[in-house]
Parts: sequence; C-alpha cells; structure tokens
Amino acid sequence: MAATSSATTPTATATSYPPCPESSVTVGQVIFDRYYIGAGYTHDDSSSSTTFPTVTDILYGWVPATEPCAAIDACAIFALAQSPAYASFAVQLVADSVATAVWNPVWECVAFEMDGSDVGAFDVGNSSIVEAYGFAVGT
Repeated sequence: MAATSSATTPTATATSYPPCPESSVTVGQVIFDRYYIGAGYTHDDSSSSTTFPTVTDILYGWVPATEPCAAIDACAIFALAQSPAYASFAVQLVADSVATAVWNPVWECVAFEMDGSDVGAFDVGNSSIVEAYGFAVGT
C-alpha cells in the first residue's frame, strides 16, 4: 500500500474563500467594471503601454483574506488617489509561499495608468495567486 501524505499545500484552486460577487465598484463618480476573475495568474505589468509606472500597494492587516470585496474597494480608492488617477487595477490574494504551505495571505493592489482591461494580460503564471480580480473604467 502506497504511503499518502496528510499535509495539504494551498493552491490557487483550493481556496475556501468565496469570490467577491461585485461586477463593478463605484468611487465618487467613477465606475470600475470587473473584466477578470481567476487564480494562479497575475497581470503582466508590461502589457499596458503607460507614461506613468505601475504602482503597487500591499493591504496589510486591515483587509483580511476573507474580505475580497473590501480589498477591491480599497484598491479602487488607491488607484484613483494616484496622480494622475489610474484607470484600472488588479487586486490579488497572495499566499506567502504555496510551495512550503506557509499560509498567511495578503491582498496586493496593482494600479495601472492606462486601460488595462485585456483579460489576456493575466498571463503570468504564479501559484501564489490564490484569487485575482481585474477592474477598469468603462469596460
């Protein structure tokens, strides 16, 4: 009889967190529409031609892993707070290390200056991405 391992390694598809049902988020007069939801992939920052750099914020501590909608709202506010205001963002739940089963995930917010609503831009494989969302203005 073959030995089986009782250890489980978290993977992008084995999350117990329900996804955020929001298809859009509004901040003031600006509406961001969701164009991507998935796991295991992150947005290719080089896929958007921009004048200003991609900006990243880690939402440590105050947005728990179980609150994807709160992370999306915080990221939308972060994107608009840039100068100039950024038109799209990705928010992703990142596990510390899927390979070693260290499970202390944090939300990461990545804002893009230009429209980043290309679903194909979520093409960088990353097994630490447990949950990911892409939002853009006017998609």
